[in-house]
Amino acid sequence: MDFMMTFDVILLALGAYLVYAAVVMKRNQTIPPSVVPAATMTTCRDPKGYAQFLFPWVVAFAIGCLVFGGVSLGMDTGVLQLGELNRYVNIVVIVLFLLLWGLFSYALRKGHSKFF
Repeated sequence: MDFMMTFDVILLALGAYLVYAAVVMKRNQTIPPSVVPAATMTTCRDPKGYAQFLFPWVVAFAIGCLVFGGVSLGMDTGVLQLGELNRYVNIVVIVLFLLLWGLFSYALRKGHSKFF
């Protein structure tokens, strides 16, 4: 298994965990400590509001991780064969993932400034 395939599997696992975290956030109106550390949450003025604010961002990031990881793993294993487009699609997937990660990080910082 090469590095990119390992990265794709990790990305799929992250996406699956974030789906679980989103379900917990929606059900309990709390943020799991792996998304925002518990020590940080002790200073939050409105934990339920922060959970509601972050929920759509966690869902979007989870879906992105699952899609990007799945497409990239499919190309790495040969299940998804795109011929000459394979290289370009792989670059687009990586760039879009990094963009989504940046947007998720921005949402975390924006929520932190709003709820802390």
